[in-house]
Amino acid sequence: EYIRYLCEHKMVSAIVTTTGGIEEDIMKTMAPTYIGDFALRGKELREAGVNRIGNLIVPNNNYSLLEAWFLPLVKEMHKEQKEHGSIFSPSKIIKRIGERIDHPESIYYWCAKNDIPVFCPAFTDGALGDVIYFQTWRESGFIIDLVQDIKLLNDSALKAKKSGQIILGGGVIKHHINNANLMRNG
Repeated sequence: EYIRYLCEHKMVSAIVTTTGGIEEDIMKTMAPTYIGDFALRGKELREAGVNRIGNLIVPNNNYSLLEAWFLPLVKEMHKEQKEHGSIFSPSKIIKRIGERIDHPESIYYWCAKNDIPVFCPAFTDGALGDVIYFQTWRESGFIIDLVQDIKLLNDSALKAKKSGQIILGGGVIKHHINNANLMRNG
């Protein structure tokens, strides 16, 4: 809710996130996610038909709802790519997600509405990537170009008068942001 608030009130200029952060945002607009505990045992949860993401408990059906919602969007973008030569970056796909989600509790709804770019350097690392992968069995050739986003993020860091970060976690997301800021000497 804090991140959504920042985006709704235009208090951030960009977001760099994981695929899980996007998926969880979409799924929470479709069905409930529950607060659990980091120590819950995965095998027992799996047998009960739920998944643990950190301390969040996500019913299996939420992933089915996500796939049913996202697959038509993938097909539409692939058709657009074939007919018009459009090549999508993760940020362009995420903007489409935000435009379609039409739910004010969504972070990406507000990012699309307020023209806040969202970068996801490992976009296929999760259920969204699974949907794209399974679609390639039906129709191959959908291209996602990461280089467009690297250029946008690095250019925005270079042009910024001031730069700061709110970091939750670490890993590839933190490194992506820090690398962009190296372009401006930190």
